[in-house]
Amino acid sequence: MKHILTLIIVVAAFGAQAQEMLGIANSNFAGSMGMGLNPASMLLMPYRWEANLISGDIFLENNYVRYPKSRLTSTPETSIPTPHGGMLDNYSLSPKNAHVRTFLRLPSFIYRTREQAFGIHTAVRTDISLRNVSADIAKLSYEGLGYTPLGGIPITVPEFRLGAMTWTEIGFSYGRIFPRGNNRLIVAATASLINAFQGAYFINNLTNLTVKNDTTLDITYMSAEAGFAIPSNKNDVFTINGKGVGMNIGFCYVKNPYRGVFEKSRTIDRKRYDYRFGVSLIDAGMVSFTKNSYAYSINGSSTTFNNFNSVKPNGINGVDSLLRSNFINGTSSIENSFALVLPMAVSSQFDVCLHPRWYLNASIVQRVNPPVPHIDLPNIVSASLRYETSYFEIAVPYSFYDYYLHRIGAAIRYHFLVLGTDKLGPYVTDNDITGMDFYFGIKLSNYDFTRPGKRARQDHCAAYGN
Repeated sequence: MKHILTLIIVVAAFGAQAQEMLGIANSNFAGSMGMGLNPASMLLMPYRWEANLISGDIFLENNYVRYPKSRLTSTPETSIPTPHGGMLDNYSLSPKNAHVRTFLRLPSFIYRTREQAFGIHTAVRTDISLRNVSADIAKLSYEGLGYTPLGGIPITVPEFRLGAMTWTEIGFSYGRIFPRGNNRLIVAATASLINAFQGAYFINNLTNLTVKNDTTLDITYMSAEAGFAIPSNKNDVFTINGKGVGMNIGFCYVKNPYRGVFEKSRTIDRKRYDYRFGVSLIDAGMVSFTKNSYAYSINGSSTTFNNFNSVKPNGINGVDSLLRSNFINGTSSIENSFALVLPMAVSSQFDVCLHPRWYLNASIVQRVNPPVPHIDLPNIVSASLRYETSYFEIAVPYSFYDYYLHRIGAAIRYHFLVLGTDKLGPYVTDNDITGMDFYFGIKLSNYDFTRPGKRARQDHCAAYGN
């Protein structure tokens, strides 16, 4: 348990993934970079077409381990070893959570007419979520069995869950505008075909254990579910072990849109709309793992590891052998396939035009927890202020991450380049680092190939047309 949880927590804190990208996702110029939040974004953009060359997001956050920012700027003491690689822990009674998410959108394309839009995208994604780990288990993962305050004490481990998956997807999108008097209703959806390289889950229902000494762990009762499909060696890293489908569905209501008013080939500043309100269902789907896959149901098992620190299973076969020999009893079961639900969530977005070029947005992302193995998406409540023109945009998003962490971000769009973060703190403050976020985009549109005077007459979106 120490090896598995420590690996997950460390990776979640300092790994190499949030698709929300709050600083750009709600922009009228977001296009493909907003479709992860609401696919209606493809009909809000003012372009006739957009080609996403590459865009991505790297996100990680946890509420247990942290890294002092001062260690990054100070001269290392080479003669004195640093415990835990310099990381510090937060040993409190609150449950411990961690999330790692990477998203890389490869060449993708959107084309729209006055009333419809079509899109295709390719992407590579990874999600790892760890939720509700008790403080005692987090501490043992951090310190090891030699942490004497927890030695010899019966420990009850309540429910916690892990979900992880790496996959590629190819998605096809379609959207349509329905006039409603002077207002507009946009309906759009994306359907994705998924090929997964690896996936894993662990659901601890209830475990009782005692740390006998610094090498002996006695598990007196375990009720849990586990499944994994991982490469058996480095040559199988890109083997497809699971296939599935996913879907995003979005709606957006635009109040009092307008078609641009022009004078001498220049757009006269007016509000694009009074407000728009959107709702969406994100990542509704499932992947079935049928190759190199194992699933276990552990019912009331008990075991003792007399030399726990030497338990280092080698590859998929080693993990399978460890579980079979220690936790599979007469009431337990083993399967050669399992299914894993995508990080599903519902979202709502409210965007109001305060003044020409100035907008205020409020968005909510609420995860959906189905009663089957799944990956958890963090909950987010956000508000952002942005200044937006055809070729330049700057946004400052505030977000309340998972109902415990306040974050301030910043994003900028200039011509074909987008850069941003929803967590500015690690870059500008001296606070300890518990995670990071960074996203970028390089994309072209028909604006980039249109003369400024002619472009001014096209500076509107079909969603706003009368």
